[in-house]
Amino acid sequence: MQALREPASPGGARRGMGPELQAAQAKYQDQIRAVLTPEQLTKFTQMQAAQREKLRERRAGGQGQGLDD
Repeated sequence: MQALREPASPGGARRGMGPELQAAQAKYQDQIRAVLTPEQLTKFTQMQAAQREKLRERRAGGQGQGLDD
């Protein structure tokens, strides 16, 4: 992930990084899922859904305090 951020840092241009970042995140999540037990996978999926919901709330102008509230 850090390697994807470095090229954008000097100019601050982050446009066009979406597909690369999404691919890296998907790969990372696939690696995590491969080692989780079924119970852990259920919890992991629930945690991801909660994080997505908090992000939606923040983007909609909600009070989202961060990922660990």
